[in-house]
Amino acid sequence: MQLHVPTIFVALFFSFVLFVAALTFTRPILGAGAELRLWVRSVWLLLASFVALFSRVFMPEWFAVLFGNGLIFASLYLMSQALHRFVLAQDAPRWNKALMLLGWVGTALVMNSPLPVRTVVISCLIAAQLAPMVWLMLTRGWQAETALRTVGITLTLTWLSLLLRVANAIVRPEDYSGYFQTSLGNGVTYLASFLFPLGAGYGFVLANLERTAHRLDALATHDGMTGCLNRGAFDTLMGNALQRVRRDGTPASLIALDLDNFKQINDTRGHPTGDAVLQAFAHTLRDRLRAADALGRLGGDEFAVLLSDTDAAGALTMAEVLRTTAEALEIPTPDGERLRITVSIGVATATPDSLSTVEALHAAADKSLYAAKQGGRNQAVRLEAGSLQAAGRGNTLATG
Repeated sequence: MQLHVPTIFVALFFSFVLFVAALTFTRPILGAGAELRLWVRSVWLLLASFVALFSRVFMPEWFAVLFGNGLIFASLYLMSQALHRFVLAQDAPRWNKALMLLGWVGTALVMNSPLPVRTVVISCLIAAQLAPMVWLMLTRGWQAETALRTVGITLTLTWLSLLLRVANAIVRPEDYSGYFQTSLGNGVTYLASFLFPLGAGYGFVLANLERTAHRLDALATHDGMTGCLNRGAFDTLMGNALQRVRRDGTPASLIALDLDNFKQINDTRGHPTGDAVLQAFAHTLRDRLRAADALGRLGGDEFAVLLSDTDAAGALTMAEVLRTTAEALEIPTPDGERLRITVSIGVATATPDSLSTVEALHAAADKSLYAAKQGGRNQAVRLEAGSLQAAGRGNTLATG
């Protein structure tokens, strides 16, 4: 069985042309970030390497060898940058550029060597540049987007095919007496060395789409500034919790929080400081909550916490923890100062016999919050029929 290398070369070339064209024209639609732009450039360089390698039929051999393989090394460097930014959100280590330069120098040193020797050396240099990417994909990349596993698998297969090409060129150097020589070893390893990177490109595009979908989903359910659930998502969770209350008979509590005098912060210190306060406050609340609790931003400086399987006493205790935590918080502001805040809190508890709807539970918590504001702020209050409980600042009040 023989594989016609020129046919493989042409088929791969046009496959890359179609892939590059599709990627270039759809990239703006995909809302591509820097990672995908780097990958597109790397594929353009790989496509240019095909042209340079093929130019040996009408150009000097040294030009095809030096520029064709040099473009491959440059393409792999950009791929490495794209993968590092996508997986680690940072540039590739500087020694990745050193591997690219080593590839160029190594290619220049063996440019006049017999083709089997040149095949062994250049394949080893390409494999060396691929190895860090393979390791990155099989370790950190494997835990990222699911589609990124395709990139890890195809790059691993590319690396293995290069090692197979090295072994085959050593064992059967007669199969590599000409660049376009028709032979099983040359054909199979050449096909694998370029086909698998094409598969990696499709995998990387899918990984970008997967990440974009996750971000859009997060934007649909979360507040962009604080990372809290938005009103719609929070109310959906409340509805589910109230269904469990009715079904299982276990209570659920809602804590409504409102920053004291927040408008004054915005008016006197500016919105950047106000935004910093909201972000710090949300982060502090999140650290104090259990994994099963839900934190939502209902709008402006209004937040809410949903406590599943929590009765009135437990909710009031948690509310006081959140109040004292906020009171102790020192928030660095953009102008270099440290700002202190307080928060007023209202608590309501749903049982199988009361507050069985989302609207009713919100309304009860808002009434308690209003009582906390009217009572002097910086306290946690829970209203019941005929009584008012205030956990803030050690107060317990009763009304007839």
